[in-house]
Amino acid sequence: MLSLIGGVSTFTSTTFYTVLITIALSEVNPVWLGLIASLGLTLGDLLFYYMGRKGKQCVPGKYEAKIIKLTAKMEQINDKLIVLIIFLYSLTPLPSDILAIGLAFGGFPVKKLIPPLFVGNFVLILLLVEFSRLGYGIL
Repeated sequence: MLSLIGGVSTFTSTTFYTVLITIALSEVNPVWLGLIASLGLTLGDLLFYYMGRKGKQCVPGKYEAKIIKLTAKMEQINDKLIVLIIFLYSLTPLPSDILAIGLAFGGFPVKKLIPPLFVGNFVLILLLVEFSRLGYGIL
């Protein structure tokens, strides 16, 4: 629940990562922690993807041309490149909600969004857990 709520905003992500590091310093299995937390982060991002899909229909007429242009540009880019960008962006601690909304507006398929987003979140959390344990061990 914490990762579902904590990863949706810049303001709440600080709390999420602080609690994640605190949990990581206990004797929790890092793989299980990474799987559960990355599942929550991915579900939170999918919520924003869904809102972007539905919100696209509510965009005022003056922005409709920009969305059509964004969709045309997304169609020109190879899906493998977009998947790589999703993976690399999800390796950062930045919230992926803006990315999910943009991809929803651009018409990127959700089935292609989920795997790189989940794997990127998992790797980020696993690295964060291991580096925090390493840093705490040095202290």
